Amino acid sequence: MVRGSGRINMNRFPPSLAGPMVPPFMSRRVPRHPFDIVLCEGAFPRVKPGAHTTEESAFNAALLKRAQVLTPSPEDHSSLLGVVSKIQSILDNIIISPGKTEVSIEEVRVVGSFKKATIMKGHTVADMVVIFKTLPTKESVIALSQRIIADFKENYPTGMQIADDVLMAPDSTGFDIISSNGTVRLLISTISTNLKKLTSGLHLDANAMKLHMGAIRHSRWFDDNASHSSNKMLVRLLKDLRNRFSGLKCLNPWMIDLLAHRSLLNNKQTLPIQIAYRRVIQLLAGGLFLPGSAGIIDPCESGNIRIQTLLSLEQQDLLCMTAQHLVRVMAHGGFIAILNGNDNILKLKSINSIVFEDLQKAYEKQEEMVEDVDSTGAENEEIAMEST
Repeated sequence: MVRGSGRINMNRFPPSLAGPMVPPFMSRRVPRHPFDIVLCEGAFPRVKPGAHTTEESAFNAALLKRAQVLTPSPEDHSSLLGVVSKIQSILDNIIISPGKTEVSIEEVRVVGSFKKATIMKGHTVADMVVIFKTLPTKESVIALSQRIIADFKENYPTGMQIADDVLMAPDSTGFDIISSNGTVRLLISTISTNLKKLTSGLHLDANAMKLHMGAIRHSRWFDDNASHSSNKMLVRLLKDLRNRFSGLKCLNPWMIDLLAHRSLLNNKQTLPIQIAYRRVIQLLAGGLFLPGSAGIIDPCESGNIRIQTLLSLEQQDLLCMTAQHLVRVMAHGGFIAILNGNDNILKLKSINSIVFEDLQKAYEKQEEMVEDVDSTGAENEEIAMEST
């Protein structure tokens, strides 16, 4: 006879104090921050402090010289400012007295690199966001452009030449007003209550409207948090670096602004420009914008969105790989080559008798892998058919 009752005691084991067990596939992934030498520099003392100081001074001087080359002259800035002021004055008059124009404007904001004072030499383009009270259509945008051209020629007949026609964006979400002193790019948006009323095919693209409103938030954040002269200099240097290396092309201006602000500050203290410049490349090489990294949270968006999520996995891998090679070159005294070079630097096999191994991609597209498997299977079938 079996002792005990046939009923199983469900409370035989006390409840676990560690909480419910979570299956491995449902475990929460905790974002990690990549290694940052600036945060723990005291744990890694220099072997030759004197030589390091000499190299840092040379690097700092080279960066300052490069930044001076990238900065527009006061004359160029003044010329572009004159165009912006005239266009803004015309738009202010349209706000007060629309006349026969079908457009009703809420407000006009200067945004972008011109507003942030990070514009590059030779890039004489200023961005302005025009916010409509009415629902924006292609016809209303064309009418606004014609009104601006007509008022400009009427109010400023001499001193500045302006093109008769504007350069319209492919989706009609903006247009460029081209003059002899520079170009003003007008980006069209509408008030927030109109965004849900936009009809595809009839009105302008709603996503473009949201992006243009985001540009206003970005400029406001930059003025409040990153208007330091060193930050503006670092932004120009990073834009120049992106323009010369194809692996960094995926970095948009907003990402560069946040990278510069993140790398220039340490415990609310501004770092020297050469340390901040090197820190940007080191963080990217360490995987700051890779999956699973803490990355940088967009301060102008709700929901704790990390800016690296805007990049594809292939772009993230190429960005990290390019930065890793630049770190190797910089670690062996090649900062001059980085400041003046291009993708040819990535082909270097050695510097100062230091041999570099080729870096390999860590990510391959799934579609390509499937195609490879299918092609391999097809080849095997052909071989089998030939053998039979």
